[in-house]
Amino acid sequence: MAAVILASLSSAMATEQTPPLTVSTQDVVWTVDVKAYGFSGKDVIDVKAEYYFMVENPDPNGPPMIPQYGELFPMKISYAECQIKMWFDPAGFPSTAVENFVTVTFADNSEQVFSGPGWTFRTK
Repeated sequence: MAAVILASLSSAMATEQTPPLTVSTQDVVWTVDVKAYGFSGKDVIDVKAEYYFMVENPDPNGPPMIPQYGELFPMKISYAECQIKMWFDPAGFPSTAVENFVTVTFADNSEQVFSGPGWTFRTK
């Protein structure tokens, strides 16, 4: 029994998880914590914000829904020692998104993708 538990634990530990992206309650401020990866926000040379949503597949032989991707452009980006914050104008958001992604390129040319929950556009 102990061998089964250890095998399960080691396989779970080998699975790499995508680092989280924090999205504010109003969806307009996205925060990425880069300190946990040994970088400073000041080491960042590029940031790309994207999202995906599902649409009906026109091919009746394929899956019923397929993903579509889009890019968002922040109005403001701040780089601090431990994090990157991006501010968005919600008027530029699509009506829905399943998941958000931020790809960060660091000064050493390494990239890290951070993901967070999508949204349903709030009208309030």
